Amino acid sequence: MTQIGAAGSERALILAPLGRDAQVAEAILREAGLDGFICHDLPCLVAELDRGAGVALIVEESLLEQDYIGLAHWIDHQPSWSDFPIVVLSRRGGGLERNPAAGRISQALGNVTFLERPFHPTTLVSVIRTALRGRRRQYEARERIDAIRTAEEHFRTLAENIPILCWMARPDGHVFWYNPRWYEYTGASPDAQEGWGWASVHDPQVLPTVEARWRHSLATGETFEMTFPLRGADGVFRPFLTRVTPLRDEAGRIVRWFGTNTDVSRQLQDQERLRLMVNELNHRVKNTLATVQSIIALSLRGVDVPGPVRETLTNRILALSKAHDVLTDEQWSGADLREIVQQAADPYQTEGDVRFRVDGPPVRLPPRTAIAIALALHELATNAAKYGALSAVGGRVDLIWDVVSEDGATKLRLDWRESGGPPVEPPKRTGFGTRLIERGLSADLQGRVTIEYLPAGVVCAIEARLPPDHGAPSLEDFLIPLTRSARATSPA
Repeated sequence: MTQIGAAGSERALILAPLGRDAQVAEAILREAGLDGFICHDLPCLVAELDRGAGVALIVEESLLEQDYIGLAHWIDHQPSWSDFPIVVLSRRGGGLERNPAAGRISQALGNVTFLERPFHPTTLVSVIRTALRGRRRQYEARERIDAIRTAEEHFRTLAENIPILCWMARPDGHVFWYNPRWYEYTGASPDAQEGWGWASVHDPQVLPTVEARWRHSLATGETFEMTFPLRGADGVFRPFLTRVTPLRDEAGRIVRWFGTNTDVSRQLQDQERLRLMVNELNHRVKNTLATVQSIIALSLRGVDVPGPVRETLTNRILALSKAHDVLTDEQWSGADLREIVQQAADPYQTEGDVRFRVDGPPVRLPPRTAIAIALALHELATNAAKYGALSAVGGRVDLIWDVVSEDGATKLRLDWRESGGPPVEPPKRTGFGTRLIERGLSADLQGRVTIEYLPAGVVCAIEARLPPDHGAPSLEDFLIPLTRSARATSPA
């Protein structure tokens, strides 16, 4: 292939060995701000082409009197992006009727423009500038081709060294390339896997579903994502997460598909191990709560402790246990706020007598927040049943919540408002339940809790900070939050 130097060169090479034609042409171009270079013969012209040029200006007599096979060879071996422009100065124009040699010259040299002499200098400048504009577009095409080639080389280097299986397919789904990891894992040969040969390493029971999903993606252009087993060279099927993404051109047309297969055997094993650990943790927590309840019952037996105190302690432990039940059912991924609220309200609802009015958007609570709110609602409902709205016929509780964004944080705001009960007076002393709500649970909620004893009924405002995804647990959420609550509410 011809080597073209001086990337982006716009020199105009001039070959006019007779008289002063070359000097005149060079002067005209120089006056127009164009760079001209005079060549004395065809070998000199070809040598300068290798150094770089944007156009060649050649008088026709030079091509008729000299052997231009060297120039034709250079033209034939241009890079794919190049179509070098040549302007031929002819006394008979470029028509075959008047100039039979024009056809041979055009066939041998390709991109040829004939300019009949005599001509006006501005005509020459215009023709040369037009040729140079075309040459610039060729340079731009070379840059794009080079960028694509470099990107493909980088991609192949990356794809051939990453530890996952990957491959590429044509728009119709025909796979034409796999990285070495694919052949190492499957033990298959390239010829056997090309096209739709990949089906040979799939589980026959799952293959029809995979093919149907893949054909759906081909028809719709949607990304394909599915986990299914692939057979290794050792004959063992292992689960792989497969994702196939369409690559599109500027017009949005799919030009190829790029697929990856990631072995998720270890992840699935770890998930199963975690599930077993969480189940064991749930079992131990339930046993611990039952043990605590038994210890309290045994400790208070034979001691002069009022019955309401015994009942309050037992009910608090039961409320905590129920909150854990909700989280256990959700594998400690979080809990739905409405379910927590319903759990607190159910003991006081009777058929035909709605004591709670509940309203608010769906909210997913992280485990720690779910337990804190469950305990708060239990304390509020217990007090309302003893002294507040739930102790009177016709009394009710409005439980309203919303999610707001404030200072770059997402917050839950929940209001408990009693009405229809006996007149309320502020308590003369702060009980454990109030301290638990206002001080201990405020810390667990990463927010604040306030209680107002209004004459018309108790009002409790709860504000809790929520994570961005409203419920994804952190490791800290799996710790029993009672320790911090007890520490916060213990007497100084």
